[in-house]
Amino acid sequence: MGKGTMTIQPYHSEKFLMNKVAMAGLVAFVHSLVEVNATVLGKHHYLMFSLSLAMYPKMLFILDERLNNMSIQLRVGQAVDTVGQAGKPKKITGFQTHESPVLIGWGERAELESEEFIPLQDTQLENLIIVRSNPDYKP
Repeated sequence: MGKGTMTIQPYHSEKFLMNKVAMAGLVAFVHSLVEVNATVLGKHHYLMFSLSLAMYPKMLFILDERLNNMSIQLRVGQAVDTVGQAGKPKKITGFQTHESPVLIGWGERAELESEEFIPLQDTQLENLIIVRSNPDYKP
């Protein structure tokens, strides 16, 4: 959907939480397919709009504190629990480096490449990430 920038899924937060409204939209659409010729292919084509409740972007944008788009180097790779040296844990493996905005596939995770910027939230990197410059960063 949307040239590969959107997906239909009821899960978010790295497939940990389920959005009940998105699931209701999927169930409503599947239920309307029971009599597909009379509903979706007939007079009630608007029932396909229930799929929009489960649409979710696959893109990751980086914004500064004034909500301006920034181009920052990101690592995108396969999501794992924790790998790496003691003191420097990583949550991805087999990564590739890209500049934001970037597409994130199913089962993938992103992290900032350098410590030049700090994300304002401590959770995973999804959709829109607001960052600020790190005062302790030394190149």
